[in-house]
Amino acid sequence: AEVRRQDAPGYDELINFARARDKEQVQCVMCGRRPGGAVVIPRQNKDVCRECDRVVWLHGRSGVHFKWCKGCKRFLNLFRFG
Repeated sequence: AEVRRQDAPGYDELINFARARDKEQVQCVMCGRRPGGAVVIPRQNKDVCRECDRVVWLHGRSGVHFKWCKGCKRFLNLFRFG
């Protein structure tokens, strides 16, 4: 499959679950799991857990493959990691 080189859609368009409004409701915005045990959600990760910040995602509507950038704390198109 061809890698689309356009920018990934914005954060709010890419996440699967809404960000928590307070600490008691924190969950990963991609997989929905809550912190505890093997699930770690670093504060600086904008509610993306450590498992989900390592994988490549596909945005269905745009066809863009994207990944979490630990440096800039944003989702970027996969081609930017090459």
